[in-house]
Amino acid sequence: MAPEIWKAKTYGKESDIWALGVILYEMCCLKYPFPATELDELEDKVLNQKIDKYPNNVNSDFVDLFNKMLKKDISKRPCIEEIIYSDVF
Repeated sequence: MAPEIWKAKTYGKESDIWALGVILYEMCCLKYPFPATELDELEDKVLNQKIDKYPNNVNSDFVDLFNKMLKKDISKRPCIEEIIYSDVF
């Protein structure tokens, strides 16, 4: 879940961008961006920590994109048009 959902704030398009960023990270890195075994641990990582280190062989364009999509501040996440029309795709 996106940070704003953990904080019980409203769900919006930005939350979908977060979810898409999680999926992109998982596809590129073959692991979770916030690995955790307990729900409380996951919440803490999503709210307070950086994403897990990605493997060195991941394409830098994808790294840049999922880093933007996984910004904790919703106003700093790209909109879907920015993602679709980026050079990555």
